[in-house]
Amino acid sequence: MDLAAVRAGAVTVLDTIDGLTGYANGYTSVRPPAAIVMLDEADYWTSMDGTAGRLQRLDIALVVLVDRTNERGALELLDLYASSEGAKSIPAAFLADPTLGGEVDHATVRRLVQIGEVRDANQTYLGAEFLLEIHGR
Repeated sequence: MDLAAVRAGAVTVLDTIDGLTGYANGYTSVRPPAAIVMLDEADYWTSMDGTAGRLQRLDIALVVLVDRTNERGALELLDLYASSEGAKSIPAAFLADPTLGGEVDHATVRRLVQIGEVRDANQTYLGAEFLLEIHGR
């Protein structure tokens, strides 16, 4: 898999959520609400008999940042992003395009890792980290 294309595909999916802007690695600054796509872990293996080709699994961290000026509103927005359905649901957005525009065999949001304070570039945001699991060749 082409990692840059995978990140770009994930950003494209995130950008379908109204008001949320996706950023791939290499961003210099963000404007919340924002979702930063970062490679967390990669596993490389081949099938037992070699007929399935070279399979790969990637774990991508989706770090979502919201402005905490209105903390209650920020928590409500994170709740919408974490919901399993709805127009602002991050899991639902990836269910709608599980191949990231044809870049991978399958991508799904596996879990919400945490919600809390996140520091980025000397700013403190309210944020959430999602784990996106990707399978491909």
